[in-house]
Amino acid sequence: MSFNQFIQYKTLDRMYAANNDGLLEMALRDPRNEESIKKQMKNVCALIHVELFDQLSGVCDLLEISKRQFIEYAIIEALAKAESIMEETGFYDKFAVPETPVADLIEDEA
Repeated sequence: MSFNQFIQYKTLDRMYAANNDGLLEMALRDPRNEESIKKQMKNVCALIHVELFDQLSGVCDLLEISKRQFIEYAIIEALAKAESIMEETGFYDKFAVPETPVADLIEDEA
């Protein structure tokens, strides 16, 4: 590992810890918290191809992260990209859809 890689790792590790994402994962595993946490969360279910699921599982296993974490971050990024494209193309203006910026949703979680 190079010095740059080491510094990048430590920087990202500290940023991750500051978000308290690990605390949510621990809380989700504790049955005593199940009811209170479930009131604030929704389950996202979708049938996906077996090979895609295997790739997801493999990446999550290699990175030692939960599928929930991976999917949540992927959804946040995908929603931000979709919102940007919709804004750039004038979608909100044409269909008079009120904008709900993804950034606002993320800030609400913090």
